[in-house]
Amino acid sequence: MKGFDRYLKEVTEGKIIIGESERLMVERHFKDLEKSLDPTYPYKFERSLANKAITVSRNFRYWEGILAGEHFDPHPFQEFIIGSLFGWIKKENEYNKPIRRFRKGYLQVAKKNAKTFLDAVISLICWLIDNEQGGQYYYAATTREQAGICFTCTKEIVLKLRQDSPPFSETTKTQAHTIYNVSMAATMRAISSEAGNIEGKGAHCAIIDEYHLHRTTEVLDNMESGMVGRPQPLMMVTTTAGFNLQYPCFKFYKQCKRILEEKANNERLFVAIFEPDKGDSHHNKELWSKSNPLARNYAVLQEGINEQYNKSILGGGTEEVDFRTKHFNQWVGSYTTWIPNDTWNASRKDYTLDDLKEFECIGSLDLSSVRDLTCYYLTFRTPDHKYYSWPYFFVPSAKVSIHGTEDGVNYYDWVQDKHLIRTPGNSIDYEFVEKVIDESIEKFNIKAIEYDPYNAHQFIPKLEAKGYPVQKFGQGITNMSSPTKLSEKIIIDGDYYHNSNPVMDWMIENVELYIDANANCKIVKTANKEAKKVDGPICLVMGIGGFDMLPEVKESNYKKRGFASL
Repeated sequence: MKGFDRYLKEVTEGKIIIGESERLMVERHFKDLEKSLDPTYPYKFERSLANKAITVSRNFRYWEGILAGEHFDPHPFQEFIIGSLFGWIKKENEYNKPIRRFRKGYLQVAKKNAKTFLDAVISLICWLIDNEQGGQYYYAATTREQAGICFTCTKEIVLKLRQDSPPFSETTKTQAHTIYNVSMAATMRAISSEAGNIEGKGAHCAIIDEYHLHRTTEVLDNMESGMVGRPQPLMMVTTTAGFNLQYPCFKFYKQCKRILEEKANNERLFVAIFEPDKGDSHHNKELWSKSNPLARNYAVLQEGINEQYNKSILGGGTEEVDFRTKHFNQWVGSYTTWIPNDTWNASRKDYTLDDLKEFECIGSLDLSSVRDLTCYYLTFRTPDHKYYSWPYFFVPSAKVSIHGTEDGVNYYDWVQDKHLIRTPGNSIDYEFVEKVIDESIEKFNIKAIEYDPYNAHQFIPKLEAKGYPVQKFGQGITNMSSPTKLSEKIIIDGDYYHNSNPVMDWMIENVELYIDANANCKIVKTANKEAKKVDGPICLVMGIGGFDMLPEVKESNYKKRGFASL
C-alpha cells in the first residue's frame, strides 16, 4: 500500500495541487478512522483487505495504447480509491466473511484519467475476491454503445489474464457478449435501456459510466433495486462533468458534495470528486491537476490536455465548453457564448452588393410575429469557399420612436442610417419584404431561399407561386446543430465576412448557445428574452446550412471542413 500511504502524505502535507473536494475526500477517511475507535461505530478500515485488493489489481494488464501489455501499476490516487472501496468493512462479520462498508461509489474525474479502466479493475477485483455464487456483473448505460465500452475493456483484461493464469483460464470463459465463471455460475454483461434489458437484474456489481449523459435515473434505479438481496453489492457511478444541470447526474453530484462537506450523511456511499474550486479558471494550467490526477505523474496526458486547451482557444464557443466539461471537469450550464465579440469584429470587411453578384447565393428568411423584427439574409459563397453576408432587417413603425428606445436599442437611428427598413403600421408589412426578395432573385444567383416555417404559412405560398426556390429549414435542435457548429467554425477560421451592420452586431451579442446532453446545439436568446433578438444569427446559420443541402454539391461541406465537436 505504498501508493495509498504516499497519496495520503502528499495530500496532507500539501505536496500536490488538489481541489477542495479531493481534500475533503481524504479528510473524510481520517475522520472515519477516528470514528472507528468508538466501539459503537459500525465500520473499520482493514489494511490487509485494502492491500489484497490493490495487489490483485496488479495482475491485470493494459490492452491498448502505449502501455498495452504492461501490468497495471496503480497511481497513488487509484490505490486510495481501490483501498477505500475494499478496505472499509463492517466490524461485525456476516455470513462468515467480511462485509464491505460501501455499497455505492461516485467517481467524477476529467476525461482520459483512466476511469473506464479503473471501473473494469474494480469489477474484476469483486469477481476474484468476493466468490459470490451466481454473481451478476453489469456494465449499464442508456445506449448499447456506451455500455459496451467498459465491458469491452473488462473482456480484454480477462483475455490477457487467461493467458497469464492457467487456473483463471480454466474457470473464467469469454463469449462475444458475456464473461462467465463456470465454478461460481457468475456472469458479466453489458446492458442498456436502449436494448430494453435492464429490468429485473439482481446485480452483485454494477458499473454505470458517464452518468452525466443519462436523462433519467431509470438505469441507476433498476440496478440499485436489484441489489437489495445481495449482502455486499457494489455499484460504481462514474462520470465527467456535464453541461445539463437538469439531468440526474448533477443532482447526485450535489448530494455527494454535501456528504463531503458533512451537510448530509451516507455511510455506505464512497465519494471521489476531482474538480476545480469555485473561481478557478480553466486558463490557469497549474490548476489542471485538480481535475486530472493522472496528469500529476503522466506527462503524455499533460501534453494531451494542453493540445485540447489550445484547440478550445482557437475554437471558442462550443470548443470551450467541451474543454471545461471534459478536461477541466467543471459543470457548465447548458448555455454558453457562441461567437466572441472580438472574433466577430475581426470578420468585418468593406464590400458592396455589386462585388458579390457573380457568386452563388443562399437567401434565408425569418418571419416575425406581429410587432417583432423580420430578417431576410443573403449569404454568398466564392469558389474558394469564402462567405459574405448581406442582411436586410425590417421593423414596423410602431417600434420606432424618435424619443426613446425599444428593446433596449434605438431603432430610429438604425432606420435613419438605413441599416433597418421601416414598414408602416403596427406589424411588418410583408410587401416590403417581398419586394426585396424579388429584387434579389432578379439580381443574384440565388440557389435557394431557406425559411423558418414558423409564421410562414401565409407568406411562403406567394413566393412558391412565383417559382422561387423556397425550402423549409426546420428549427429543431437536431436539424440546427450541425450547421450551427459549421457556421461557428467558418467564422472562427476567418472565412466569413460581414459589412458591420449594427443591427447584426447587436444580435450576435444577444446569442447564447444551448447545448443538450447529446452535444447538439442551437442558437437561443440571452436573458430578458423578449427584448433580445437573434433573427440575423439564425438566418446566418440557415444560409451556411443551405449551401450544404444544395443537390449539386458533390461533397458535403461538413465532411470537407469538419465542425467543432462538443
